[in-house]
Amino acid sequence: MVLPAAMLSGYLAYFVGGFINNVSIALYLGTPPEGWLKIASDTMTHIYLGAAFTYSAVRIAPSASRYVALAASVLLLVFVGLSLWSSFVIGKFYALPALGGVLFGGATAIFATIAGHTVPYDANRLE
Repeated sequence: MVLPAAMLSGYLAYFVGGFINNVSIALYLGTPPEGWLKIASDTMTHIYLGAAFTYSAVRIAPSASRYVALAASVLLLVFVGLSLWSSFVIGKFYALPALGGVLFGGATAIFATIAGHTVPYDANRLE
């Protein structure tokens, strides 16, 4: 239950965040992003993907949040490793900043969980 919901929320964050990024860039500049701006936009949307994946996994299974966060990080590392390998195989290296964005977003959610900032919803009522 945790993995499909985390994947869905990660994809939704990627889709919505990417849409908002591209619309705001197009409204501000008047053209679709190209070059360094495209790389920055892709990196930002992948940060949303990694953070939403990890955060939603932790929120779905709050009783073991640290273990779930570590398991989500392992899954992100496997995903990034496979994507990194495939980008080297096909020779398209512009995916490297986006993969760094996935790791950065996931790492921030993991550190917040381990530091105790991501707590269960009813933690304020506990005595």
